[in-house]
Amino acid sequence: MIGGGDLLLIGARRRRRHLAHDAVDAGARQGTAAALLADVGIAEGTATFALLSQFAGGPRELTRYGDAARIQTDDHTALEYSAPRGIYGRSREDNAAAIRALGAEPPPAVREAFARATDAAWTARGQMELKSQAFFGAYESFLRAAMLNSRNASALAGLSDAAGGTGRLNEEREWLRAAAGRERDNTAVRLELSRVLRYRRRSRRD
Repeated sequence: MIGGGDLLLIGARRRRRHLAHDAVDAGARQGTAAALLADVGIAEGTATFALLSQFAGGPRELTRYGDAARIQTDDHTALEYSAPRGIYGRSREDNAAAIRALGAEPPPAVREAFARATDAAWTARGQMELKSQAFFGAYESFLRAAMLNSRNASALAGLSDAAGGTGRLNEEREWLRAAAGRERDNTAVRLELSRVLRYRRRSRRD
């Protein structure tokens, strides 16, 4: 899944028993791949985790999810009128929930990607989700990054941006306060806390 309810389909010319991380990185740098990935917020060097961490299902789950869907043809353009409703209506959230509920078992490469993920990787994923306005996913990604490295200023700033989009500024403020209390010398946390408090005071005045 990329964003709130968008799907990125990844295929191969031949069936692979195992997916190597270096193969994903190499492929992401070939041809126009880097530019296309940048359009959805995936920066160079972050493709492996950004893509594999969004795993929602394989061929079996994809078949189950789309088996009853109408086939789009020139004579039956069902998406012509349903797509705007899907993009701007509630069905976007419904689709995302249905995809997450597929319950696919992550393959070894996906599990490895999560095990190796650094705070920089989680920050890159959060920025990708933020760009697509997937605020809830972005909040969780930035929070994971901040928990791994509470001095990561980019993760903290992204956490605030995502918190604003999800109405979780109070929750973020309390997390920042707790982190500031534990780490007296953490300048990044204290600066971000002051930013959040300043925003809240300005919002009250408005």
